Amino acid sequence: MSIPRKLKSLSSCLLLLCLCLFSDIDTTVRAQQPQSKAQQKALGLLPSATTRGIELYQQGNYKEAIKLLKKASKNDKMNVAAWQFLGLALKQQGDQKGAQKALEQAVELRFQQLSGAYSISPKKFTELTKAERAVIRAEQSQRDRAALAAVESYLKLNPEDATFWREQADSLQFYIAHAEAPEGEPIAYSASEVLTRAIILSKPEPTFTEKARQKNTTGTVMLRLVLGADGRVQHILVTKPLPYGLSQRAVDAARQIQFKPATKDGHPVSQFVTVSYNFNIY
Repeated sequence: MSIPRKLKSLSSCLLLLCLCLFSDIDTTVRAQQPQSKAQQKALGLLPSATTRGIELYQQGNYKEAIKLLKKASKNDKMNVAAWQFLGLALKQQGDQKGAQKALEQAVELRFQQLSGAYSISPKKFTELTKAERAVIRAEQSQRDRAALAAVESYLKLNPEDATFWREQADSLQFYIAHAEAPEGEPIAYSASEVLTRAIILSKPEPTFTEKARQKNTTGTVMLRLVLGADGRVQHILVTKPLPYGLSQRAVDAARQIQFKPATKDGHPVSQFVTVSYNFNIY
């Protein structure tokens, strides 16, 4: 069917009008785009000091990377990525002391993030849908992997407490494997999944380190661990750390826990538990 001449003419006019409108919009947008770096930075269009610092580190420009990452970590003490790459860059420049200080901060911040990954109660977790549980497990795995990367970077400095952090790295690998395992094939069970829960019979208290006492450090260390079917405490992971060796003292105390294993289907099974240790100075 042929289109009337007037309709064709109208269509042509509409098309021309649209082209003119889009041309005006494009001209206006380009005119409104910031022309200076200061304007771009104000609108968040430039990479942050952290992002640019990491890019420079990856390019091998350690000196300039250090300048930006020091600035980023100074402006935001909780900027774990800035601390971590600052430590790596300082190590490349031969500043062992500075690298250790920065990476210690990165590790502490990464482990502080772990408490959120394990804060949901076992009962509530089982009430979630399979898709919701998968999201939580993926988030746990992501946090654990980030913490593992920070620990592995720190261990490259061969610190005095390397043995403790190698054990934490091993524990992180266990929890990553658990989070990424297919649902229905648990390595260990939560309290809501067993018939009878594990019963802690003895829980010795940790002692202060001299440095922590000198610094008047107080607070709580929280640990995620497995009370094994074989009666052994396994896979102890610090999920809320304290400095000056207090996390290590808490782990040492947790190894001495005595307990009666959980049971399921008439036989002993391994169970996940969270324990805490309070450090107070009186």
